[in-house]
Amino acid sequence: MTSLQLWPLEEIRWFPVKQRANVFETMDLLPKGNGLCCVDLEQIWFEVVWKQIWIKNLSKKMWFLFLSLLSLETVKSCDVITEYACQGSDVTVRCPHNKVIDVYDGFYGRKNGYTCGPGDSTADCEAEGSENTIVELCQDQASCTVTGNDEAFGASCANVSNYAQIDYRCVSPVQYRPFETSACNRQQLTCPNDHVILILDGFVGRDNTDTCPDGEGGKGNCKAADGLDTLKDNCNNKQSCVLEPGSDDFADDCPGVDKYISVQYYCVKRAETFQLKKKVACEHRAGVTIKCPRGDVIIVTDGFYGRDDRSTCPGNVFTTNCKPTTSLAILKRRCDNQKSCLVTATNAVFGDPCPRTNKFVKLDYYCVPSPTLTLNLAVACEFGESVNVDCPEGKVLSVIDGFYGRDDTTTCPGNAFTTNCNADGSLKKLQATCTDRQSCTIQADNSIFGDPCPNTNKLIKLHYYCV
Repeated sequence: MTSLQLWPLEEIRWFPVKQRANVFETMDLLPKGNGLCCVDLEQIWFEVVWKQIWIKNLSKKMWFLFLSLLSLETVKSCDVITEYACQGSDVTVRCPHNKVIDVYDGFYGRKNGYTCGPGDSTADCEAEGSENTIVELCQDQASCTVTGNDEAFGASCANVSNYAQIDYRCVSPVQYRPFETSACNRQQLTCPNDHVILILDGFVGRDNTDTCPDGEGGKGNCKAADGLDTLKDNCNNKQSCVLEPGSDDFADDCPGVDKYISVQYYCVKRAETFQLKKKVACEHRAGVTIKCPRGDVIIVTDGFYGRDDRSTCPGNVFTTNCKPTTSLAILKRRCDNQKSCLVTATNAVFGDPCPRTNKFVKLDYYCVPSPTLTLNLAVACEFGESVNVDCPEGKVLSVIDGFYGRDDTTTCPGNAFTTNCNADGSLKKLQATCTDRQSCTIQADNSIFGDPCPNTNKLIKLHYYCV
């Protein structure tokens, strides 16, 4: 078996995904011809690496080097494309029709000795802000041209030949984007039809003198301790809510201060409920893949790379006050609007916010219905025929709301003595009948749901996605 030392680890580290897979194939570490992405490498870690390397008495030092290699940031999903603009040249990035560029990563500088011709193999530097420059140039565009020169990015590695690298996906132009607003007085927060509010961040109080400057009283820096939690309780999973800084809903932790509400939020497709999920990825270990159910995508609400306690992930702990604010933006850029995302705790992604301390990624996220889904409505009237609900071939029903009863006077003919009528447990019965099936039949009948409002003609309303 070929030794790992055939290729210097520092060179393999920066190979494009498919090229790294080919290297592993030539070393008899992977089956031939698979063109495996590194996400797949992680999945076959023990199936291939354990059997073929460890058992063959590979030294522990080389074993752990190889594990570190697999857990590097260059582990990407199969849909990430890499392009280069060598110094003094251009590269044009294009996506197919009805797709736009979603920048995954990028820099201008030099990370190895072989990309764009021979270079300094010890160079590991990039122009400050070069990733943001690439994002501003290419994000959400059908195509863009990246020029590899100091004029575009600013000087980077002295006395070496630099290059620009852009890692990107081609995605649907329909993506969730966060909104931000500040309410000085009572204000309505509203999302479009079939969308609901999902609070990302916010506070009640004051953190500057420029926002809402006309009030009287104190201008101190103060935030209500329960502000964010109360905003989430009042607004999440609702089409609209009221923002009122002086409401009794919030504790007055800032007496004498002119308060306002600042909130960052998404308008996302309706769902039955939103459950906050959490993941942890430890430094020097394999990345953690987060996945959402069929038809859902990821929205990251909080996260960091660093350390805030002694118990999470073993290793050296010289500080527990290490939570750089920049890491959340990186996590959101890599995971938001994706069906799945590989999270790897490594300095190669986030930098090293606290040297000599073993770090980790803590990530909070929701799985929400994809922005490309269409919310459908099926109605079945009491004393009428049963209604067949179906999805196209290859898709199944995802019931997010429904009831048996009555909520208006216009849908379905007959007596409407009440419009506040909903049979207990009717949603669960509808979900049991239809969820995860290509088609189902619904019938508005007391024998199935009971009679929640006698003398009133009832109906079924069923809201669903095809996923």
